[in-house]
Amino acid sequence: MLIPNLVPSFMTKSLSVLKLPIAGADMFHNASKKSQTRGTNQAWSTIPLAFVGCLIFTSCAHIEVAPKDPQLEKLEAFARTVATNIYDANPQTYASSQTKLAGEVAPSVLAKLKSAGLAATSPADLKSKAAALSGSPTVKISTVDIRNTTPEQYVPFEIKGSVEGAPKEVKFDLTLEIGLNPKTKNPIVGGVEIK
Repeated sequence: MLIPNLVPSFMTKSLSVLKLPIAGADMFHNASKKSQTRGTNQAWSTIPLAFVGCLIFTSCAHIEVAPKDPQLEKLEAFARTVATNIYDANPQTYASSQTKLAGEVAPSVLAKLKSAGLAATSPADLKSKAAALSGSPTVKISTVDIRNTTPEQYVPFEIKGSVEGAPKEVKFDLTLEIGLNPKTKNPIVGGVEIK
C-alpha cells in the first residue's frame, strides 16, 4: 500500500475483512486487472472471427482446378482449327483453308459439308467462291464444349461462333466428332452436326 500512514492499521484490517477497496495502490491494481480482464475478454471474442477467417482461407487454398488432359487440349485446338477452316470467308486464306479442310475431315464429313454449302465442290467452285469474297472477315469462336464420347469413340466438340467483318453476319453452331486416324494417329473429324 502506498498510503499506510493516512489509514490507521486497525482500519486497514477491518476494511480488508469487509473486502472494501482501499484508496491507494490496491485500487489502481484492481483497475489494471479489470482492464487486463476486459482486454482478455475482447481478445477471446475475436478468436472465433479469426478462426472463421482462417477456415475460409485454408479451405479456399485447397481448391484445385484439375489440369486439362493434354490429349483433350490437342483435340480442342484441332476442333477450333477445323471450325475456322470451315467458316473462313477471307479472300486471301479461303483457298488454303478449303485445302486443309479436305485433309482434316473424313470423306463422308466432307460430302456433308459440300451439300451444306460449307465446302467447295470442285476447283472451279473454289475459284468462284474465293472471287466472290471481299474484305477481311475473321472467324471468332465464342465457346467450345466437350460432349460425351460417342459409341464410335469420337469426342464431340460443340463449337459456337461467328464470322465478323463479313458483308453478311454469320453465326454458327456445329458439333465436330473427333477421333484419331488409325494409320497416322493424327486427329480427324469423323462426324459433323450442323445446327
